[in-house]
Amino acid sequence: MNWIVFSILASIGIGLMNLVPRLVATGVMTYIAVIFATGALLSLPFAMAEGTSFNAILLLIGAGVLYFFTNVSMFKALKLSPNPGMVASILQSSVILTYVLSHLLLKAKLTPIKMIGALMTIVGAIIISI
Repeated sequence: MNWIVFSILASIGIGLMNLVPRLVATGVMTYIAVIFATGALLSLPFAMAEGTSFNAILLLIGAGVLYFFTNVSMFKALKLSPNPGMVASILQSSVILTYVLSHLLLKAKLTPIKMIGALMTIVGAIIISI
């Protein structure tokens, strides 16, 4: 696989990871969300001590695994790419997945401005990867 594929995989992972803290945040103390940023698996003992639901703990475990594979993809893309700025540009497209999943899972509104921004991001990522 080339750097573009790894960049896209990392972008998808980042988009998914952006939603997990929001999904888990209900009934979980703030410090758990902060610990999540350094690795979801580190927060498991705290989540269990706070009486976090089993589903939320499964989300944290899944996010930890996803975080690992996202970082592997990102670093592989950075290593293989001719220019790290190109990888960073593609990674920023993760916002699109976050918007779409927020709409589907959290009932967030997708405004015309956000849709235009998502389209521009996709076009920009395509132009950069050519």
